[in-house]
Amino acid sequence: MSAVAIVSAFAQDTDAGAASQPAAPATPAAAKEPEIDTVNVRGRRPTEVGPMPGLGLTEDEIPANIQSITAKELRESGALSLTDLMNSQMQSVTVNDYQGNPFQMDLQYRGFTAGPQIGTPQGLSVFLDGIRVNEAFGDTVNWDLIPMNAISRLDVFPGSNPVFGLNTLGGALSLRTKTGFSDPGIEARALGGAWGRKQLQLSAGGNNGTIGGFIAIHGFEEDGWRDNSPSNVRQTFGRFDLMAGIASFGLSVLKVDNDLVGNGTVPIEDFRARPETIFTSPDETKNELLQYQLSAAFDFTNEFNVTAMTYRRRSERGGTGGDAYEDFDDMDQSRDRVTNNFNVLCKYADTDNDFAPDDWNAPLNAPCGEASGRTPNYGQPRNGASVIGASEPGVVDGTPIGLRNRTELNQITRGGALQFNWNLERHKFMFGAAVDTTHTSYLNAQQLGLLDSSRNFYRASEGWGAGQIDPIYYAAQNEIIMNDFDGSSRNRSLYFSETWSPRENLHLSMSGRFNLYDVSNALNGRASSAGLHEFRNAVAGSNVFHSDPVNGSFTLRDAIEVCSSGMDDETCERKRFDYDANQLYRVATKEKHKYRSFNPSFGVNWLPDENTNIFANWSRGARAPSSIELGCAVDRTPIGNTFRSALTSYPVCNLPNTLSADPYLPQIRSKSGEIGARGLLPNGFKWNAAVFRTDLSDDVYLVGVTPSRSYFDTIGDTRRQGMEMGLSGSVGKLDFRVNYAYTDATFQSDFYLLSPHNSSANFDQSAQGTANIKSPEAALNSGQGIYQMIRVQPGDKMPGVSPHNLNVTLGYKVTDALSFRLTAIAHSSAFLRGNENNEHDAEGSDQEIRLSNSAAACGAQPRPCYVEATVGRPFRYSGKSPGYAVLNLLINYKFDKHLTGFVQINNLLDKTYYSAGRLGITPFAPSTFGAIGDSGWNYNSSEWLNSTFVAPGAPRAIWFGLSLALDI
Repeated sequence: MSAVAIVSAFAQDTDAGAASQPAAPATPAAAKEPEIDTVNVRGRRPTEVGPMPGLGLTEDEIPANIQSITAKELRESGALSLTDLMNSQMQSVTVNDYQGNPFQMDLQYRGFTAGPQIGTPQGLSVFLDGIRVNEAFGDTVNWDLIPMNAISRLDVFPGSNPVFGLNTLGGALSLRTKTGFSDPGIEARALGGAWGRKQLQLSAGGNNGTIGGFIAIHGFEEDGWRDNSPSNVRQTFGRFDLMAGIASFGLSVLKVDNDLVGNGTVPIEDFRARPETIFTSPDETKNELLQYQLSAAFDFTNEFNVTAMTYRRRSERGGTGGDAYEDFDDMDQSRDRVTNNFNVLCKYADTDNDFAPDDWNAPLNAPCGEASGRTPNYGQPRNGASVIGASEPGVVDGTPIGLRNRTELNQITRGGALQFNWNLERHKFMFGAAVDTTHTSYLNAQQLGLLDSSRNFYRASEGWGAGQIDPIYYAAQNEIIMNDFDGSSRNRSLYFSETWSPRENLHLSMSGRFNLYDVSNALNGRASSAGLHEFRNAVAGSNVFHSDPVNGSFTLRDAIEVCSSGMDDETCERKRFDYDANQLYRVATKEKHKYRSFNPSFGVNWLPDENTNIFANWSRGARAPSSIELGCAVDRTPIGNTFRSALTSYPVCNLPNTLSADPYLPQIRSKSGEIGARGLLPNGFKWNAAVFRTDLSDDVYLVGVTPSRSYFDTIGDTRRQGMEMGLSGSVGKLDFRVNYAYTDATFQSDFYLLSPHNSSANFDQSAQGTANIKSPEAALNSGQGIYQMIRVQPGDKMPGVSPHNLNVTLGYKVTDALSFRLTAIAHSSAFLRGNENNEHDAEGSDQEIRLSNSAAACGAQPRPCYVEATVGRPFRYSGKSPGYAVLNLLINYKFDKHLTGFVQINNLLDKTYYSAGRLGITPFAPSTFGAIGDSGWNYNSSEWLNSTFVAPGAPRAIWFGLSLALDI
């Protein structure tokens, strides 16, 4: 079978079952014309089994529970995004909306994730026309960069299929775009309604037998259903194809420019009071993509063809996040009290420009800097919990409570592939080679600020009044570069696949891939783990020796301004005391790693009869750690009685915001097995059932080294196993699809994980490796202790994975013009992030204790004794998110064969639910002692609330639209 023939069959929207329907009655013919019996043959559409086209296997020859969605099914679904589509129509699929945006969801398939969140371990590979769209920096997938109306077909291949290369641990998604040959005609779809949503999709394709063209445009904007959550999506895809004898050529261009706001999870208290609310804002992501691809196919014979492609992909991602500054909880009683700065700073003449006052005794704006001018909060602790008893109100004016995160991520990927395909009667064999290179740059910076009454971050001016920040905080007026990363990677691979059919009902398959992956990174990461509030200018009023390289040395006695001419002249410049330069020190490191792997796969299909297919397969896969995992990897190189990542001179990693240095992480290895069956019942119903297991070794997870230092580390083994089944068909005017899956995702090794908001965490300050008086637990976790950590053990369930998942679709055709389609989506409860040990519960508090040698503290107790170190904050919620179910309704009315009107209602019953969650703490808490600011911030952190942060599901929404389809 030729490559062109495969692509043509591959793109057909007519489903295979249609070929088995009886033929229309023949027109009466002359009596002498012989009668020919009608023979019904069940068609089997070829499916391409790799990223590249050219080798076509029928479903009966693929030893796995492959799931497919055609362009026709995609149109009929009314889905907004690929994650929405797969969640409603596929088995073993769930989505978690941690980011709070329909284009930024995490998709889980069989317990493995593909999503846009940097730092989330990824386990699925995604291909668009053979181009791997997992970004090299974190193996992430930006779903908003894939235009839905340009997709001709989606195939999901389960397991560690080696043909798809690195990162195919749990499965691979292969997407094919439309062409002027496969999808001629004009299509338009317009929608509007709830939340100010406006969507327009246009596409057109055509050909003259030799030249074909296709273009798809997608525009989307809405205000969002949550506060301050607008989004804009602009996607354009174009493709040109040329048929020239045995050769065919294609050129495609994809341009995307999106502005997405997803304000993430929200404390459950706020969610229950008002689901639309947000925790803090903004959380904006700007994604830009420009991708080119040149492809070619050469059909030398009906059995042999060669396919090739080359591409260039440039993506730019900029992010701005306004967050709560949780390190406020660590503000010190003495160093973070309101300093003896004055409401009015003294200005001095500096006519000789020596950076020092001409006359210390003659301020230009006297009186200034006098005791009567001191701020009324002088000497008060900014965090009321920092004093003994934790009973002070704290100070609102001048205190930073907001944190701005700014990120820049730029990636350029180039690559190509060449594949040889033989589609013979008994053998279907392919052999290919591919190379991909990527250059990545990443920058992260942070700055302190304030939150307004709507919890929006804003940068404040210097001062001690309302809406200002004390000048002592250097990071409030200066952006701190946390990490600066530059890296490159190259992946070279050879792969093959062979399917041998010794009998018509028996198919044996084998495939394999050899990968050679090189990565080279240069990292410049901040070494200090101190909070940004510890970037202090020296306390005003104290004598600080200042050295000037030009004009010699002098002593500054206060925070002042010096002016080269008049007092109001723009030359007046603030001269403050030096901050601690060690807080800004960044460590520059370089790393080079090489990874090699060969991953095989074996499978078998047996058809005991023409309507039953029994299959089994075993495969092995690999994933090389991504740049961010290498950059944030723990380094356990022994240094004295500790290890390198625990040293204060080692770069810090506070994901998803910062990177660190360069230890080696081994490849993640997977072993997958699957046994199943599928077939066609006598009444025409299609069915399938399968059981599966995937075991990973050397899996990578974000763990804790100390409370202020978290890194990626190898945690040992993990497992995903389960079963899935489906049934679909039609009865008269009713058609249906039912999919159920059970997924059991567990850790299989013992390790410690930082989780300070888990009720089962260790709250003993003496359990730190750096404690003055150490408890026995301080020797655990490679000598770094287990303070604020939990212990994860084999059998503990992974967070965010619902074990039971069901989706049901019912379609009913009332008349030829009017039809209804009802979809139900249900997922069972899942453990929250932060509850990886499954032991968090609504009991106890986070009260911390420590060992003391103080006679006054211990009294009659033997020394050292335990004493209370902090006021405890109770835990009030369980460690699981509840299950939920939603109904979506789509009503279509065909005005004629070209024009259709529709009404789409999501969450028909207006169910209040959340899809996922994590453990956390909220500073927007009621007060007994603490001062409350305009934002609701409680300035006494002992009164903050341990909470569950949830990812709210959207309420009921109604949209109206029109769709148009014209033939060319």
